[in-house]
Amino acid sequence: MENNTYFCKKKMDILVFGGKGQLGQAIKQIADNYVYTFNFSDADTVDLCHPDLLEEYLSRTKFDIIFNCAAYTNVDGAEEHQEICKQLNISAPEIMAKYCKQKNKVLFHISSDYVFDGSGSTPLKEGDPTSPCNFYGMTKLEGEKAILNYNPAGFILRVSGLVSPYGKNFFLTMKDLLETKEEVSVVSTQTTKLTSAVELAKVMIRLIGKESAGTTILHFANRHPMTWYDFAVMINEHIHSKCAIRSVAEYPQKAVRPQYSVLDTSKIEDEYNISIKRIDDVINKIISQQ
Repeated sequence: MENNTYFCKKKMDILVFGGKGQLGQAIKQIADNYVYTFNFSDADTVDLCHPDLLEEYLSRTKFDIIFNCAAYTNVDGAEEHQEICKQLNISAPEIMAKYCKQKNKVLFHISSDYVFDGSGSTPLKEGDPTSPCNFYGMTKLEGEKAILNYNPAGFILRVSGLVSPYGKNFFLTMKDLLETKEEVSVVSTQTTKLTSAVELAKVMIRLIGKESAGTTILHFANRHPMTWYDFAVMINEHIHSKCAIRSVAEYPQKAVRPQYSVLDTSKIEDEYNISIKRIDDVINKIISQQ
């Protein structure tokens, strides 16, 4: 926990959807550092797949800002469970955006680097053409469009490869494999940036009060670009495992992945004065606290 407390001019109520997910738990980790009141919602609180229930929940809940951290994020599962993926990634954000616009509330929504097809070789800016290469990416892009259709005050934050000590993610899975296996195979043909869930949570809170009349798209990810193989090697160096890591060009998966989805973060750095940490510093901190 941070040693300092951050103050704002006005106390506000923040409704966090996806409270049990990686980002939701990261927000809980740092919530006590701020004067805002956080109300964490999860699937036990309201089923986002049912529009009527979501609309009713919004109407009876006190909040000034929504942090929508809820999503269907199983990229391979999305190819088979398309209806629930569309409900969580398109319909629910649309309902939130409509309500926020009507009631003059603020919406922060988390999107993905997978809105891009990954065919390029230079960092992706917010205004670059989008063209998802899998169903999950399509739903994240359509969710963005649904929000922009109502255009409430707030932000759409595109992130990539969440890293945290919570839930299920590549970092925790790979760390476990490296500690228990003699050899692992990891893809070396997909280049991205990783995003610390805790650093993302801090950025979201820092952006409060900086929203304009409409929705602004921003990219956030930690430095620096790497392949999943590179990331596995980095983890191995931090935990001093003797496991051998084998580089492979492909890994059997149902959904196609972008080959290059490195997010350009210059806009959030320059226009919003956000300082971004290196991902190896983030990993070192997580491991040292475990």
